[in-house]
Amino acid sequence: MSSDAGHPHLPDHVGADARAQPPRARAEAAPTDRYGAPVTDSLSDFLRFAGEVQEIVVRPGRETFFTTRPLQLAAEALLQKLGECVNRLPAGFREDHPQVPWRAIRGMRNLLAHDYDQIDYKIVWETASRSVPDAAAAVRSILGR
Repeated sequence: MSSDAGHPHLPDHVGADARAQPPRARAEAAPTDRYGAPVTDSLSDFLRFAGEVQEIVVRPGRETFFTTRPLQLAAEALLQKLGECVNRLPAGFREDHPQVPWRAIRGMRNLLAHDYDQIDYKIVWETASRSVPDAAAAVRSILGR
Protein backbone atom coordinates (compact mmCIF):
# COMPACT_ATOMS: atom_id res chain seq x y z
CA MET A 1 0.00 0.00 0.00
CA SER A 2 1.08 3.51 -0.70
CA SER A 3 1.48 6.12 1.91
CA ASP A 4 0.42 8.93 -0.48
CA ALA A 5 -1.01 11.76 1.56
CA GLY A 6 -4.78 11.70 1.39
CA HIS A 7 -4.99 8.31 -0.37
CA PRO A 8 -3.25 5.74 1.83
CA HIS A 9 -5.79 3.06 0.82
CA LEU A 10 -4.77 3.01 -2.88
CA PRO A 11 -2.01 0.66 -4.02
CA ASP A 12 1.22 2.09 -5.47
CA HIS A 13 0.40 0.91 -9.02
CA VAL A 14 -2.62 3.24 -9.16
CA GLY A 15 -1.33 6.44 -10.69
CA ALA A 16 -1.89 9.91 -9.38
CA ASP A 17 -4.40 10.56 -12.20
CA ALA A 18 -6.72 7.86 -10.95
CA ARG A 19 -6.40 8.98 -7.37
CA ALA A 20 -7.32 12.53 -8.30
CA GLN A 21 -10.54 11.58 -10.11
CA PRO A 22 -13.77 12.46 -8.33
CA PRO A 23 -16.23 9.60 -7.92
CA ARG A 24 -18.38 9.08 -10.99
CA ALA A 25 -21.95 10.21 -10.82
CA ARG A 26 -24.21 7.21 -10.97
CA ALA A 27 -26.03 7.05 -14.27
CA GLU A 28 -29.79 6.97 -13.99
CA ALA A 29 -31.07 3.54 -14.87
CA ALA A 30 -33.14 3.15 -18.00
CA PRO A 31 -36.75 2.15 -17.32
CA THR A 32 -36.10 -1.25 -18.88
CA ASP A 33 -32.98 -2.02 -16.79
CA ARG A 34 -35.04 -3.39 -13.93
CA TYR A 35 -36.54 -6.01 -16.25
CA GLY A 36 -33.54 -6.85 -18.42
CA ALA A 37 -32.82 -7.61 -22.04
CA PRO A 38 -36.02 -9.56 -22.81
CA VAL A 39 -38.11 -6.43 -22.21
CA THR A 40 -35.79 -4.27 -24.29
CA ASP A 41 -35.91 -6.90 -27.05
CA SER A 42 -39.72 -7.04 -26.99
CA LEU A 43 -39.98 -3.25 -27.10
CA SER A 44 -37.49 -3.10 -29.98
CA ASP A 45 -39.52 -5.72 -31.83
CA PHE A 46 -42.64 -3.67 -31.11
CA LEU A 47 -41.05 -0.63 -32.75
CA ARG A 48 -39.91 -2.67 -35.74
CA PHE A 49 -43.42 -4.09 -36.29
CA ALA A 50 -44.99 -0.65 -35.76
CA GLY A 51 -42.67 0.70 -38.46
CA GLU A 52 -43.73 -2.10 -40.78
CA VAL A 53 -47.39 -1.25 -40.14
CA GLN A 54 -46.70 2.29 -41.29
CA GLU A 55 -44.57 1.27 -44.27
CA ILE A 56 -46.61 -1.68 -45.56
CA VAL A 57 -50.18 -0.94 -44.46
CA VAL A 58 -50.64 2.79 -43.95
CA ARG A 59 -48.34 4.36 -46.53
CA PRO A 60 -50.29 3.06 -49.57
CA GLY A 61 -53.34 4.91 -48.23
CA ARG A 62 -56.83 4.27 -46.95
CA GLU A 63 -58.50 3.50 -50.29
CA THR A 64 -55.77 1.06 -51.25
CA PHE A 65 -56.08 -0.64 -47.88
CA PHE A 66 -59.82 -1.22 -48.28
CA THR A 67 -59.48 -2.58 -51.83
CA THR A 68 -56.37 -4.74 -51.38
CA ARG A 69 -56.85 -7.99 -49.51
CA PRO A 70 -53.09 -8.65 -49.05
CA LEU A 71 -52.76 -5.31 -47.22
CA GLN A 72 -55.62 -6.25 -44.92
CA LEU A 73 -53.96 -9.59 -44.18
CA ALA A 74 -50.62 -7.86 -43.59
CA ALA A 75 -52.33 -5.51 -41.13
CA GLU A 76 -53.83 -8.47 -39.28
CA ALA A 77 -50.49 -10.25 -39.05
CA LEU A 78 -48.56 -7.19 -37.91
CA LEU A 79 -51.16 -6.18 -35.32
CA GLN A 80 -51.05 -9.72 -33.96
CA LYS A 81 -47.25 -9.49 -33.72
CA LEU A 82 -47.57 -6.22 -31.81
CA GLY A 83 -49.91 -7.99 -29.40
CA GLU A 84 -47.43 -10.82 -28.98
CA CYS A 85 -44.70 -8.32 -28.12
CA VAL A 86 -46.96 -6.95 -25.41
CA ASN A 87 -47.78 -10.47 -24.16
CA ARG A 88 -44.06 -11.04 -23.59
CA LEU A 89 -43.75 -8.04 -21.29
CA PRO A 90 -44.03 -8.68 -17.55
CA ALA A 91 -47.24 -7.41 -15.99
CA GLY A 92 -45.20 -5.22 -13.65
CA PHE A 93 -43.54 -3.48 -16.57
CA ARG A 94 -46.91 -2.82 -18.21
CA GLU A 95 -48.23 -1.46 -14.91
CA ASP A 96 -45.16 0.80 -14.59
CA HIS A 97 -45.88 2.29 -18.03
CA PRO A 98 -49.61 3.01 -18.31
CA GLN A 99 -49.03 5.60 -21.05
CA VAL A 100 -49.07 2.73 -23.58
CA PRO A 101 -52.48 1.09 -24.14
CA TRP A 102 -51.11 -2.41 -23.49
CA ARG A 103 -54.51 -3.94 -22.79
CA ALA A 104 -56.04 -2.56 -25.99
CA ILE A 105 -53.11 -3.84 -28.04
CA ARG A 106 -53.47 -7.30 -26.53
CA GLY A 107 -57.24 -7.14 -27.04
CA MET A 108 -56.81 -6.36 -30.74
CA ARG A 109 -54.41 -9.28 -31.07
CA ASN A 110 -56.92 -11.62 -29.43
CA LEU A 111 -59.76 -10.38 -31.61
CA LEU A 112 -57.75 -10.88 -34.79
CA ALA A 113 -56.54 -14.32 -33.74
CA HIS A 114 -59.77 -15.73 -32.33
CA ASP A 115 -62.64 -13.79 -33.86
CA TYR A 116 -61.29 -13.72 -37.40
CA ASP A 117 -64.79 -13.94 -38.84
CA GLN A 118 -65.86 -10.71 -37.12
CA ILE A 119 -63.02 -8.39 -38.15
CA ASP A 120 -64.08 -4.83 -38.88
CA TYR A 121 -61.44 -3.43 -41.24
CA LYS A 122 -62.46 0.13 -40.42
CA ILE A 123 -61.25 -0.53 -36.88
CA VAL A 124 -58.13 -2.26 -38.20
CA TRP A 125 -57.37 0.79 -40.36
CA GLU A 126 -57.93 3.22 -37.48
CA THR A 127 -55.71 1.12 -35.25
CA ALA A 128 -52.95 0.91 -37.85
CA SER A 129 -53.07 4.55 -38.91
CA ARG A 130 -53.71 6.25 -35.54
CA SER A 131 -53.25 4.01 -32.53
CA VAL A 132 -50.06 2.24 -33.60
CA PRO A 133 -48.07 5.46 -34.22
CA ASP A 134 -49.18 6.82 -30.83
CA ALA A 135 -48.20 3.61 -29.05
CA ALA A 136 -44.87 3.50 -30.89
CA ALA A 137 -44.12 7.08 -29.81
CA ALA A 138 -44.79 6.10 -26.18
CA VAL A 139 -42.54 3.03 -26.48
CA ARG A 140 -39.76 5.14 -28.02
CA SER A 141 -40.09 7.48 -25.05
CA ILE A 142 -39.76 4.57 -22.63
CA LEU A 143 -36.62 3.41 -24.43
CA GLY A 144 -35.24 6.94 -24.59
CA ARG A 145 -35.11 6.97 -28.40
